[in-house]
Formats: sequence, C-alpha cells, structure tokens
Amino acid sequence: AVRGESWRAVAYSELGGRLFDFLCLPPRREVLSAPQGLPRKPLREGVMNDLARVFAPGPGPPPPGRETDINVRTLRRVEGWPGPVPERLTIANRRWGYAMDVFLLRLDLRPVGEDAFREGERPREEE
Repeated sequence: AVRGESWRAVAYSELGGRLFDFLCLPPRREVLSAPQGLPRKPLREGVMNDLARVFAPGPGPPPPGRETDINVRTLRRVEGWPGPVPERLTIANRRWGYAMDVFLLRLDLRPVGEDAFREGERPREEE
C-alpha cells in the first residue's frame, strides 16, 4: 500500500505464512511483525530502506548503493505506474549481512483505504 510518502509492505513465506509487516509513515518506520528473535534495527534500517528504494514510484529500478546490490531479474509494466516495476529480484545488503529474493505477488493501483496505514489493521482497498 502506497500513499504519497507513506507505505506498508507485507511479506509472506513460500508456504504463505506472514513473515514481515512493515509500516512507513515518515519520518516514522515501524516493524509491525517479524519472526521472533529477529533484531528490529536491521529490519528498519536495512530491509525497509532497500524495499523503499526498489518500489518507490519513479522511472525504474534504482542503481545499486554502496552497501546494497540489487539484481532485477524481471520487470513488469503496469498502467498508471511511472516506470517498470521489479517483479523478481534479489537484494543483498553488505552492511546488515542479508540477502533476500523478492517476488512481487500483487500490484494494485486502486485507492488504498486509510486502515492500511493503521497498526493492527490488514491493508484493504477502498470499496
């Protein structure tokens, strides 16, 4: 869910279980859920920053950063989005020592309800 500078991302495992739930309401960034025992700082400063760089509306995928390598495998054009959307990619972050494969399951450009940006609520589209 994206509205202006605010966004929310939910990540699922290969089996469909919810792994992460991230909420960004600038300047605030929150990890709403994550596997128990995972430190929150690398998630906020690493994973959330990497996802924001990749999926921010713009002309296309960002170039690699000093601490992050981004390998985009496939792009998808979506009507109404300003550039190609990374559909399959790998992100490797040297600073925080992680690598993740990202598969975009859904990109829906319908208006997003305000509840998508509330803690404890599941993102929904407006009716």
